Amino acid sequence: MTGWQKVGDNWYYLYNDGVMASDTWIGEDYVDATGAWRPEILKEKWISSGEKWWYRHSDGSYTTSNWEWINGKWYYFDASGWMMTGWQKVGNEWYYLYSNGVMAADSWIGENYVDATGVWRPEILKEKWISSGEKWWYRHSDGSYTALNWKKIDGKWYYFDASGWMVTGWQKVGDNWYYLYDDGVMASDTWVGNYYLKSDGTMAVSEWVQDGKYYVDENGLWVA
Repeated sequence: MTGWQKVGDNWYYLYNDGVMASDTWIGEDYVDATGAWRPEILKEKWISSGEKWWYRHSDGSYTTSNWEWINGKWYYFDASGWMMTGWQKVGNEWYYLYSNGVMAADSWIGENYVDATGVWRPEILKEKWISSGEKWWYRHSDGSYTALNWKKIDGKWYYFDASGWMVTGWQKVGDNWYYLYDDGVMASDTWVGNYYLKSDGTMAVSEWVQDGKYYVDENGLWVA
């Protein structure tokens, strides 16, 4: 015999080769270690109703007003058992759940950071450039900014004045001259007019540059 067979009071499933299935799922139906069909044991799965989703447990129950760990992801369900999405306040904390219900963790949601536990951390800001009129400054994750110093941003060097504004053009920092392009990026390994900026950004003075091809004087001006 093959397929579903009733023996006594129980149903059993036999594969095409006649072997009885045991401790496995046959579609939506579970057969236990003895091979008997257990209709009271349901397959855990997502079930939709319109545009809403809930998660059925093996006993037919579902989670309400709580989190559930499903296939390695956290989900939150409301008082009726529906999967939640978007920003949700749980207890005293805010969390973000993607459109598929998965809780965001250690990630940016727009300008908002949620940590590894999924909690929104309003005190942690996204590092970004901010303009004020024609001036620019760079906000750090704690809200602070660099002043009278260099900062490397996305692989490029920038210099900021005492008020934290990004500077451009020729700038003397310490004993050296540097050139910052209009976008604030420090020039290096290049000529700006008749002046040469070395790999560290400093203007060459009284030395040969570019493998001895050119000489610049004590003012940095190319002379030979």
